[in-house]
Amino acid sequence: MWPWTVRRGVEAAPPGGDAPLETDAGAVARRLAGADPPLIIDVRTPAEFAGGHIPQARHVPLADLAACIELLPRECEIICVCHSGRRSLAAARHLRAAGRRAASLAGGMMEWQGPTASGGGRPL
Repeated sequence: MWPWTVRRGVEAAPPGGDAPLETDAGAVARRLAGADPPLIIDVRTPAEFAGGHIPQARHVPLADLAACIELLPRECEIICVCHSGRRSLAAARHLRAAGRRAASLAGGMMEWQGPTASGGGRPL
């Protein structure tokens, strides 16, 4: 069961078992600390990513996402991240349409309270 939600501070799977399209920062932090962490895809620009990102994140700018979808695993959860949550929401929708289990970090990096790393990071 996915612990995702649109509302902050609440973890609940929606009726019918489908995962919500957004998840809050606390839920993402808990999932990253768990035994089966999600794949974090940061869809911001290279400059934004270099300025600070979730340490486990892979960098795939939104403009490059369509060309990289086949490189993304089908078997794991994917959390998309951007600055405010708008681009990552678009990315999550695109990934779901391509058959991936994807969600967006609600509020993006503006809501992230966990550790961050700077620099170029890890490309996909």
